[in-house]
Amino acid sequence: RAAALWCREQLAADPARRLLLVQGGGELPLPELAARLWRCLTEDTHDALAPLRDMRWLTVAGGEPLLRHPMLEQAIAMLGGLLAPLEMVDLSRLLLSPWFDWGDEDVASLERSLRELGRTHWPLPTLLAALDALAERQPAAAPCAQRLQRAVAALDDAESRQPGHWAGRFDRALAALGFPGKRKPDSRDAQCHGRWRELLDEFASLDALELKLDALAAWRELEQLARHGAHEAASGDAAITLTDDRGDPLTTHDGIWILGLTEEALPAPPRPEAFIATGTQRAAGWPEASVELRRRQAVEELAGWRRRTRQLVCSYAATDGDLHRRPSRLLPAAGWQPLPPATIRRAAEQSCEQIVDAALPALLTPDGVLRGAARRLQLQQDCPFRSQAEMRLGARALEHPAEGIDPRLRGDLLHATLDGLWGELRDSQTLQSFDEAARLALIQRHWRQAERAVLTRRAVSPDERVLARERRRGMALLQGVLALEASRGPFEVVQREQQLVGAVDGVEMRLRLDRIDQLADRRHLLIDYKTGQSDVVAMDQESPRPLQLALYATMLACAGAPVQAVALQRLVPGKTQFKGVADGDAGVKGIAALDDWALRLQQWRQEVQRLLREHRDGAAAVVPAQGACRRCHLPALCRIGEQIPLPEMQEQESVDE
Repeated sequence: RAAALWCREQLAADPARRLLLVQGGGELPLPELAARLWRCLTEDTHDALAPLRDMRWLTVAGGEPLLRHPMLEQAIAMLGGLLAPLEMVDLSRLLLSPWFDWGDEDVASLERSLRELGRTHWPLPTLLAALDALAERQPAAAPCAQRLQRAVAALDDAESRQPGHWAGRFDRALAALGFPGKRKPDSRDAQCHGRWRELLDEFASLDALELKLDALAAWRELEQLARHGAHEAASGDAAITLTDDRGDPLTTHDGIWILGLTEEALPAPPRPEAFIATGTQRAAGWPEASVELRRRQAVEELAGWRRRTRQLVCSYAATDGDLHRRPSRLLPAAGWQPLPPATIRRAAEQSCEQIVDAALPALLTPDGVLRGAARRLQLQQDCPFRSQAEMRLGARALEHPAEGIDPRLRGDLLHATLDGLWGELRDSQTLQSFDEAARLALIQRHWRQAERAVLTRRAVSPDERVLARERRRGMALLQGVLALEASRGPFEVVQREQQLVGAVDGVEMRLRLDRIDQLADRRHLLIDYKTGQSDVVAMDQESPRPLQLALYATMLACAGAPVQAVALQRLVPGKTQFKGVADGDAGVKGIAALDDWALRLQQWRQEVQRLLREHRDGAAAVVPAQGACRRCHLPALCRIGEQIPLPEMQEQESVDE
């Protein structure tokens, strides 16, 4: 960071300056050091958003491994994906890559749809089936499938062949995918593509070894060749050159910064050649043969650096993890000054350009409805910034596919099964007339019906083994749910999975209610199913939680159909329970009595109106509720860490937990 700040200050004073950075200690591989240096160089600048380094700023002497160049790395990865299953993260990267031409349709939208299917591994046949199923609602699916099929056809050869044969087929397969992209290549892209052609030629030259390989073995051989190859783009006159060569630079520089000059690195320890007598090496003056020769070499290195610049900076890291380092004793004692911490921090304190844009996307749909009202207002209560960023600007978190059942599919199956169960049972009296075996048979029948209804709406169904495991889990869970329901007092299910349309402060909203029961005393209980982590129920506070229950109760009251109790029903194996509040005793374990129901209902309505007004007005202050940051994906945008120190945030979250 200090070296990057120095480079930025040098180039700010004179953009024509040419600087040299030398890795003296060798703690990091040169490509990794270059990546870290680039992040520091571009901190708080537009270039920080660029995935590739600008060669006019920084070049690495000697080149970098081929697989560190995105174009070449993605070409190798795509060939592998045509022959073996792809991880979802790799598939996403390849679909969004600029090096392939997937057509003119919205590939990003297709990538999001594939994420939502919940698969972590994508064998090519499964991917093609998914693309076929998505073709109706994703225009990019069909062109992608066609290009992949042409690429697979280019590799379709079951026999073992020589590398030269596979080099031609690999080239045709990538050409079918539009490699290296349809954008006009710049000099760097053209050089990378030329290096790819050279790599294929090198691979084809292995014919001289008379190797016979199948397609997958040939790809692995090509990947190994790329892993050990290097590429250095002709970058012209770069402002900063990074090297690990400690010899005389030979050319003059406006400034040279040497990193890592600890007492362990300068002079370097002796490394005599194992197969030649040490005395012979010393007599020949081999620099690595003895401590004295190493010291003489280090003195010459320092002298060479001094000759090539009027501004030489020698640095070392005072600490490396738990280790404390000391500078090389060969550095001049007079004038040696460690960099003050303020110098290192200055790079992070560069001011950003501030742009204030008061215009937000329209809040309501063209038909005047506020979509996703429950989530909008819940997020507005948790953190106004996240509510505006996610719901109005579209800064939503990407799906993270995981093995097993998709949580949304689990919720859909449980909701559909419960809807069918209560459509047949209707009341507690009928439920109590069923013995345990009859209840299980009822659950099995409605679960099968729910599976057929839910899975027909999905582009790709989960593996049958995953479905069977979820079926066993769901049936065991629903047996516990019906046992809990049977322990309640008399009730009748009067509404289930019903859409509620109403307005608050003139804003129309459409909500879906899971269920409303009528109790023996004619009071009504609203039930909201929770299949995931249970929310804290604190409806007697100034900011009721979960807000969803307060919103439902407010909307029903505005529609002239008030309820006298609200509750969550937690649908988790072994932890099925009700959590809620009611106007007096509802006769249900877990639902607490409130003596001031009318007052609470009025407070809930005021809270809903306040949040609705703030969301409509675009209020986006970074004032998260306790624990909200733990579940948020936007800390890089709101930069809450600059306002609340990390230890304090962690303490808040541990208390909330």
